[in-house]
Amino acid sequence: VHRDVMIRTPQHKYAADGEGRGYLLHDMQADPGEQRNLIGHPDYVQVEHELRERPLVWMVSTQVQRR
Repeated sequence: VHRDVMIRTPQHKYAADGEGRGYLLHDMQADPGEQRNLIGHPDYVQVEHELRERPLVWMVSTQVQRR
């Protein structure tokens, strides 16, 4: 069972595996053909961090609260 996650914003596309390791990052405006994977690129560290956190925030915010 694969538990990869992909996030798409108007500017970026980011994918991470089930362990939370990012393996794909594209700047969709600068590279609409998705030819250059920017994972690990020093100029995109903050983008990677922000996009990696999004599914975690979403999962926590949508959990059913049991009492």
